[in-house]
Parts: sequence; C-alpha cells; structure tokens
Amino acid sequence: MAEEPAPQRTKPVVIAAVATVLAAVLGALIAGGVSIWQTLRAGPAPGSPSATPTTTDSRPPYTPQTGAPSPPPDPVAPGPGPAPGPTVPMLPPSRTPAPAATQPATSPAQPAPVPVQGTSCLPGVWLLQKQIGDLPDSEGGKIRVSLASPGYLMTFGGSGTGSVDMPSAGVWYAGQRDGHTVKVRITGAAGFSWTASGGTVTLRYGASSLARDVYVDDVHQGSASAAYPDSTMTFTCQSGTLDLADSATQSGLSRT
Repeated sequence: MAEEPAPQRTKPVVIAAVATVLAAVLGALIAGGVSIWQTLRAGPAPGSPSATPTTTDSRPPYTPQTGAPSPPPDPVAPGPGPAPGPTVPMLPPSRTPAPAATQPATSPAQPAPVPVQGTSCLPGVWLLQKQIGDLPDSEGGKIRVSLASPGYLMTFGGSGTGSVDMPSAGVWYAGQRDGHTVKVRITGAAGFSWTASGGTVTLRYGASSLARDVYVDDVHQGSASAAYPDSTMTFTCQSGTLDLADSATQSGLSRT
C-alpha cells in the first residue's frame, strides 16, 4: 500500500512577507495576521484528517496467547511537527511630534520719536556748517562773503546765556570785490544773552575778544577788533539742525 504524502509545510518566508505587507498597508489587519499565525503555530485540530498520520504494517495480525504478556504497542511514526509560524512584524515606536516653537509675543510698534522743535530745541552746542553774509569794508560798503573753513561753535545755554567761540585757526570767509579776492579771518570769542519766542530768537552781545584780519589777493591789509551787532533772527530748529537768518546773514548749524 503506497504511503500518503505528508502535509506540506507553509513556507515561513512567504508567510512573513505577506504579514509584513499587511502590516505596512493597514495596521488593522495585523490582528488578523496574528490570529492566523497562532492557528498555524497550534497545528491541525484534533480529529481532522491530517491530525493522525497514516502508517502501514506488513506483519500478520497478532493473536494473543493465554498467559503470555501483551506485546508492546506498535511504534507510531511521529507526525510532522507544527509548521514554523511567520515572524510578527514589529510596529515602529510611536513618536510624539515635538511641540512647535513658541513665537515671542510681538511687542506693539513704538511710535517714531517726535523731533524736538521750536524754542525747546535751541539749548545745546551747535557747529557752524555754512554761512553767507555781508561784511562792512573800510569805505562804508559791504562785501559779500561765505564760509571758507570749519566754522565756530555757538552755544545756547538753558539759562538764556550763550557764546560764540572761534577755533584756534580762526574762521575764514572769502568773497570778491572789484575783481579781487577778499579773505577775512575772525578769531576770538564773544558772549551773548538770548530770548526766543515762536520762530524768532534775539541775541544781545556783551563781552567780546573778536578780531578781524583782512587779505586782498592774499596780501594782508590789516587787523582790527570786531564785534557782532545785536540782532533778532528767525530760526528753524529740529533736533539736529538749526537755521538762522536775518537781513544780513544766513547760517546753517548742526548739533554736536
């Protein structure tokens, strides 16, 4: 009698590949995959056709004899063991996304600083940057000159006093008269008091050490004391700039 073929074992590689695909496509199918794997690990159910393997015996049937011990039972060929089950795929550890960085609260926009204007802008030290004006000559006329060197410092004190201070090299002005180049250098210092109202400032000069040297075509013509006359000037003052003007002079200064 021919032997029946033994039940084929499930190839573990194929089962593992199928289980891996199921786990990657849909996590809910993994529970079913585990159930199938447990069934395969348990082997065939008792009483099923493949539970007890079929064996053949060519010996004649045994007839027991009286008083003789019973022979040992026929050896039973071991059946195939349970097929190795597939490897259960491990799910990657769950990762909690890092919380988003908290953005700092935006501070409210600060208003742009309002430039100091008017009378409250005047106190401080100012450097003369440009100036054009008329200087009297020895014949009673006037010579139009403009600033030709670094300017003087003009100080408006908070108490209503002030000063004009020339640099050590003096302040130079240059102009033309009858086709000749006229240069004037002013040295020294002068003090003044000031009052301001609206857009005008009044300067009243006191003690002065100002001196003036005149050159025509670079030839020195002489020296003399000098003094600024009292004047009332219009002014425009905004933080770092100050403009002064009267009937004879226009000046532009910057805060130092």
